[in-house]
Amino acid sequence: MKKISLLWILLILGIVTSSCNKRVSLQSYYVDKMEDASFLIVNVPFKLESFFKQNLSEDEQLIVSSIDKLNLLLFRPKEDQIEKYQKELVVISGILDQKRYQHLMNFRAFEKAEGTFLFEGTTQAIEEGIIFLKMGEKGFGVLRILPLLNQKCMAQMRLHLQI
Repeated sequence: MKKISLLWILLILGIVTSSCNKRVSLQSYYVDKMEDASFLIVNVPFKLESFFKQNLSEDEQLIVSSIDKLNLLLFRPKEDQIEKYQKELVVISGILDQKRYQHLMNFRAFEKAEGTFLFEGTTQAIEEGIIFLKMGEKGFGVLRILPLLNQKCMAQMRLHLQI
């Protein structure tokens, strides 16, 4: 009887420890890099609609008003940080490759940069938008748009983008 109880305890313990999420989240990556002087992190916690009210329709104002905060993380390596840059690029790429972040589209910018639009959540309820941009050996940046859009905002955005 003791062996069966011990077996059950070990089985439950095994299930609990294997189900723990050991992957690093984008939020924890930002927090870890706050003290690293190689990174520039800017948090912009304000509503953007006040900047755009005059130029936007009511529907567009609804979309812009759903954005509460922007988090920008930039890493531009110095000459002696190329190895660190490559390591950080692997880490951030690994985070963004997780199933929780859904790929929306790739883009190229300024002929030397390439990027990706991603989002977390569902198409009906996007929790955050993510723009990842890398410029070869010149550096990379990640922009988080929090909390992004509710279902009504998504419907309006689809109309504007004709998706």
